[in-house]
This record gives sequence, structure tokens and C-alpha cells, in this order.
Amino acid sequence: MSPSQNYSYEVTAVDAAGNESGKSSPPAPATTSPAPPTQTFAFDSTADVTLDQVNGTTNYGADTKLVVDGSPVDDFLLKFNLSTTGCSTVTSAKLRLTDKADGSVKGGDFYTTGSGWSEGTVNWSNAPARGVLLASLGPVASGSTYTVDVTKGVTAVNGEVDFRVSTTSGDGAHYYSREGAAGNSSLTPQLTVTCS
Repeated sequence: MSPSQNYSYEVTAVDAAGNESGKSSPPAPATTSPAPPTQTFAFDSTADVTLDQVNGTTNYGADTKLVVDGSPVDDFLLKFNLSTTGCSTVTSAKLRLTDKADGSVKGGDFYTTGSGWSEGTVNWSNAPARGVLLASLGPVASGSTYTVDVTKGVTAVNGEVDFRVSTTSGDGAHYYSREGAAGNSSLTPQLTVTCS
């Protein structure tokens, strides 16, 4: 049934022998409960960093770009700290990224990953592993902004949420990091959460 809809119903009775009575008259009215209100919150990344397999112990937390590449292999991590009010259930979560340079035939594969890493110390060797694949992004163009549905990876309305992005494509994609956005909030990696 749909929320906030008017319906009518009729009642009959059936005895042990299977005989059905006539329907109640007139039909009884009923209205379903309204849908719970939804709210939308936007969160800029609180940490993001490229992970370079070749330089596995080097930290790139201060870089102005996030790189995902299959040759040489680069992944990147994103962290968001959610703080909503009046919500108990996430209904939608969308990740926004803006391509910084060159574009690519594949924008990357988006995974859940572990929490607790630090932007200033994490590197390929100590980074949390890829978890569940959430979505994949096709071709991206330089300067364009993309939205990725990561709803399956956001299960709580408050707390830390982390993603790891990788690719099998040797044509790497480069996105603005929070440092590279230079105060331009439209370029910062952002997670928009709708909840009820």
C-alpha cells in the first residue's frame, strides 16, 4: 500500500463448513499512515589520500589530487564523518567527485573499506583493504563532476564512513582532493545522505 492513501474495505465471515456471509455494508474507510519525512545532509570528506603500490610506504595525504590507476597501481581512500539529526534509516547515499585532469576511459570501482586510518600516515602498505564492491564509474572527462551511488556502503546515519577506489584500467583518473579544491566546496569530494 502507498502512504497517505485512502482505501475502503469490506468484511465477510466464513463458517466451518466454508459458507461465506454477505459483505459488510457500507464499505469501511481507511487511510494509510503518511511516509516518514526525509532529510538530506551533505558532508565534505574529512580525509582523502592516494595509495601508490610502487611507493608502498610513502604517504600522499597532502596531495592536491586523488589518483586511481591500474598501471602503475594507485588506489585512493575517502573518509566522511556523518552527523545527522532526526534520522534512523539511510535511504540514499551519493558520492560526488570532480575529475581534475585528462579524463579516463574508466572512473574507478568503489568499495567499502576499514576505518581508523589517518590521512597523514596511511600508505599502500598499511591501508585498509578493499571490501564490498558498491559501484563502478565509466568514462570521465576533465573538469566534469560525477555522482556515484554508494547507498549499500552507508548503513548508519552517524559516524565514520570510508571508501576505497581502485581500477583495472591503465588509463588513470585524477580527481580533486580536499586539499586540491582550494576552498572551492563544489570541487571537494562530498557524500550526500538522504535519511528518514
